[in-house]
Amino acid sequence: MLTIIAQKIAKELMPHGFARRLLLAKERKEAHERRASFYQKFLEENDLVFDVGANVGERTSALLGVGCRVVAIEPQPDCCKKLKNLEARNGRLTVLQVACGRAEGSANLRTGGGGDVLASLSNDYIQQVKASGRFARHEWKETVPVSLCSLDMLINRYGVPKYIKIDVEGYELEVFAGMTANPAILSFEYTPETAQVMIQCLEHCERLGLKEFNISWGESMRFSLDQWVTIGRIKEMVQILDGDSYLFGDIFARRQ
Repeated sequence: MLTIIAQKIAKELMPHGFARRLLLAKERKEAHERRASFYQKFLEENDLVFDVGANVGERTSALLGVGCRVVAIEPQPDCCKKLKNLEARNGRLTVLQVACGRAEGSANLRTGGGGDVLASLSNDYIQQVKASGRFARHEWKETVPVSLCSLDMLINRYGVPKYIKIDVEGYELEVFAGMTANPAILSFEYTPETAQVMIQCLEHCERLGLKEFNISWGESMRFSLDQWVTIGRIKEMVQILDGDSYLFGDIFARRQ
């Protein structure tokens, strides 16, 4: 009882800004632990992982927490600065400031500017998420030239990863087009505005030999289906949810 009273008094005496920072730090720690716990369900120490679209490194950090060797692929300079700081503290992380596509080359990345972390290489995606209302107020006002490489190029250099995480804001098909090897498991972001693209991604997974599917809604970091399902079942789910702008998540595909 005295401990609870002491905590209450400390909270009341603590500067508001400092208390808020402590709360945010606690929430970040809990989110990190939740992600790492999820990845431990199918990854082990020393597994090779590609984090395609690593952004500021939240998933990268969790994968490192499992003990994986991680190649983080991220084209945005501001995000790469944060990833490089993480790389300097962890010998199992390699950061590449590049985007993945169907082949080596270059492209124009549209960003919000001003340190904003939301960016896309797909003009179709930008139009769709603005029309749906998901990012209606977001201004994709800056264009940044970025280098492209393919997943096959990365696999030739680093080896076939056990897991590939793909989060590229509507550019998924281009990423899949540059991959012929099949990892044990991969995931790609689901957004209902791009349901038809998601179906094509599922079909590409099946051609790669990844024939069992699951989904994780939002940031829940848990599989939403008790059993892995066939491509037919997951296609049905995607088609039913087509246009529902309130849902997003990650679709997972694995070998049988």
